[in-house]
Amino acid sequence: MIQGTEKKERLLICAGAVVACLIGSGYATGQEILQFFAAYGRFGFLGLGLSIAGLAVLVERVMRDSYERKEETPVGVLRYYCGEKAGRLFGFLMPVILFSTLIVMVSGAGTAMEEYYGWNPYAGRLLILIPIYLTVVMGLDKLVEIIGFLGPFTILFTLIICIDRVLHPEVGLFEAYVFMERAEVTRAAGSWWLSAVLYTSFNLTMSLAFFAGMGAHAASAREAGGGSVMGTVAYGVAAFFMNGALLTSFPAMEGVSIPMLYLADRLHPFFGYVFSLILISEIYTTAVPSLWALTRMYREEKSAGFSRLVLLLLGAAFLCSLLPFETLIHHIYPMIGWAGMFLLFGIARKMIGPSSGKR
Repeated sequence: MIQGTEKKERLLICAGAVVACLIGSGYATGQEILQFFAAYGRFGFLGLGLSIAGLAVLVERVMRDSYERKEETPVGVLRYYCGEKAGRLFGFLMPVILFSTLIVMVSGAGTAMEEYYGWNPYAGRLLILIPIYLTVVMGLDKLVEIIGFLGPFTILFTLIICIDRVLHPEVGLFEAYVFMERAEVTRAAGSWWLSAVLYTSFNLTMSLAFFAGMGAHAASAREAGGGSVMGTVAYGVAAFFMNGALLTSFPAMEGVSIPMLYLADRLHPFFGYVFSLILISEIYTTAVPSLWALTRMYREEKSAGFSRLVLLLLGAAFLCSLLPFETLIHHIYPMIGWAGMFLLFGIARKMIGPSSGKR
């Protein structure tokens, strides 16, 4: 009975870690869902459904393959799915992708602390670097334990806030569709379906190294596969309610950099304060896996140069994060999505090709 309880707990921690890894400053602030889905009005929900379904299938595949092959290095995973040449080429892009993700997270922390607490944005950026550094140097196993408990709290509070806004909308849903189609809002791509594909691609690509590491260290195939699906579905459910809340509230919050903080504060100042803490914690939970994976590509965990490289990368990310937050999301996330198309095609080839049964 105890063993079964332990297995269930590990499955839930795995699912929570998947949620926490997928949620970052873009998602938690609301900017990500706004630019990739809500901005397309009536087609936003359709695009979101397609994207989450694809993400669930792909993340499950990556984590199960990593468990069976015990392959956790980003380069090894890329070569397996994309082939030797394409995998090596994509391997050169992976550090850029991981570092870009880190930049967006640090920028998001500064913007959130400035908009909600009135702090100097530089102070907010510097403050988030401290827990990121301390967690990364602890190693992967400790990292999974820490962020695995944070993901469910974010989903819970996101659902509470967004369900309240859906039940008490500023405008009706159909009126919101019409308004959004005419509004001058930043969109991730030229069409809703391309935006959905890019969303799936960049989420998978940004988190590939961490998912591979989790899969390789999982205690069983059930933990790797089941945890990934549970986490992605929970993430998707919250995203659907967030999309609805953003649509029906957008006319009242045009120009707001952190839409979710605005919605939380509308519910009650207490929820605004709590969600501001959750938002910062989720920025941290995405920055940490990205930095760990990037550093792990060049240094072994616990080695003498590992912590020094972590400090160097954090310093560089701080300098690059001084650009406006919305601008970073608009340019970096779609760029990662386009680069990740190689990975999507590679995984699809493994799933439907004749070699799909030989792992």
